[in-house]
Amino acid sequence: MGCSKYGFLGGVDIGGTKTRVGVVSLSGEVLISRTEPVVRQSASDLVRQVIVMLRDCEKELGCDPVSGIGVAVPAVVDRCTRVVEFAPNLACLNGYPLEHAIAHETKTRTVTAFDGFASALGESWCGSGRFVQNMAFIIVGTGVGGGMVLNGKGIPGADGIAGCIGWTLVPDPDTGSPIHLESVCSGPGIAGRANRLKEKVADKTLWTAKEVFEAAKSGHEVARQVIDDAVHVFGMGIANLVSVINPEVVVLGGGVGLSLGSYIGALSGYVSEHAQPVAGRTVRIRLSSLGDDFGVIGAARLVHPDCMTIL
Repeated sequence: MGCSKYGFLGGVDIGGTKTRVGVVSLSGEVLISRTEPVVRQSASDLVRQVIVMLRDCEKELGCDPVSGIGVAVPAVVDRCTRVVEFAPNLACLNGYPLEHAIAHETKTRTVTAFDGFASALGESWCGSGRFVQNMAFIIVGTGVGGGMVLNGKGIPGADGIAGCIGWTLVPDPDTGSPIHLESVCSGPGIAGRANRLKEKVADKTLWTAKEVFEAAKSGHEVARQVIDDAVHVFGMGIANLVSVINPEVVVLGGGVGLSLGSYIGALSGYVSEHAQPVAGRTVRIRLSSLGDDFGVIGAARLVHPDCMTIL
């Protein structure tokens, strides 16, 4: 398959549980992708996984090697040294020069970035934030992250992690004490609290977050309480974000984020009632239109020829 000057782009989305790799066109179309459980044994093993997956995609598609590789990671990447500083859900990457390692092994320009920032770029480029100038993207899965596009430009922040809404403080549903939003609304947070509350009624079966959502829809009392509390806390976090940055759209993505789509009415009502009044009336909450590809597309955007100086 022939290529233009810039050919195709490689998008790599490294998550807390899965690695997703794809080949993306210059218009943002995912031409082919692969998903595997993330390799945690060592950073070098993870690099090998990424490269093998990418080469397999290129081979099956029949295209030349990609012209650039963008990598979205749930981590802080030092903007000067490009070394991963802090990866709470992937300890093997702490202190590791991921960007340099992939670039060295592939001989290809590589850019790494916080996954929230990259994903916001993807949604703004060709997803649910495509036709607005001001948007926030919130990823809810193993953790809770996010990113922002304001006045048409991605906002990385001083350390590349602007939009880390999971670290905002909210009241613990059980004690009222300050707790991070991620502890209540992430997949592990939802499953963990549901399982703790079930133990109190002598039910020791363990649920995943997906099972908690399913049980809540079926009317299970504990599950409904956990999900109702998570929606309340999440609405609080969104209202705070809306009051601070005044976006036109807040987009939800990630496995848990998409599950929360069933509660968009409740979230929108909470934001409308509690956010800054004008900002609360303006904003719309939407689900990601990119499905599982938002991270791959956002990562590819990092090395798009239109974004050479984005970080």
